[in-house]
Amino acid sequence: MTSYIKFAVVFVTLCNSTLGCICLGYPPQNDAPDATNLSVPPIDYQEYPDDRPGWLDEVRLQDGLVVVTEACETANQAELELDALKKEAAATLIEEYLHSVALDQRLYYALTDEQIDSWLVSKVYRGKLSVADAVRYEAAAKLSMSNQAREQIDVLIQQAEIENRVKSILITMVFLTFILLLGGTIVSRLLVKRSSANQINDFDST
Repeated sequence: MTSYIKFAVVFVTLCNSTLGCICLGYPPQNDAPDATNLSVPPIDYQEYPDDRPGWLDEVRLQDGLVVVTEACETANQAELELDALKKEAAATLIEEYLHSVALDQRLYYALTDEQIDSWLVSKVYRGKLSVADAVRYEAAAKLSMSNQAREQIDVLIQQAEIENRVKSILITMVFLTFILLLGGTIVSRLLVKRSSANQINDFDST
């Protein structure tokens, strides 16, 4: 009899504990570890070195732009991608400058890599990073419209305007030359016809 009473007490205690967990919204206790709670980094997790400059995270600055390549497999790939990004950023800065000086017409021309590096690039970074335990390469550059860049671009604008004027003058001269040649040809033919008519009249009169 006593054993039955002990079994009933244990059974009631277990039921109350289970019901209490269900009512309170707690799942039953399980000592087995949950695999989903393990901290596993993603496959494309990127780990940067400690000496990576902080200005690489600033895309738009007050006085310029920052361009950063993707994680490349080789340093040459990173360099080629950086050259393309620098050209795009240089075109953006030049267009903004041309609007700021209130020019009526836009100036479209492509700067060389040497001109971009000399006039616009103020900082350059080349480094390594880790992507899923693999070594990758990145490159970055900071471009700004300095006073030297403005002066050089103004010179290019003046040269472009001079070239446009020279082209207009040459086109006008070619057109006038064509008109003169055409007019001279027409006059020559008229004189030849008149001379021939006069000769025929003189022959008939004799």
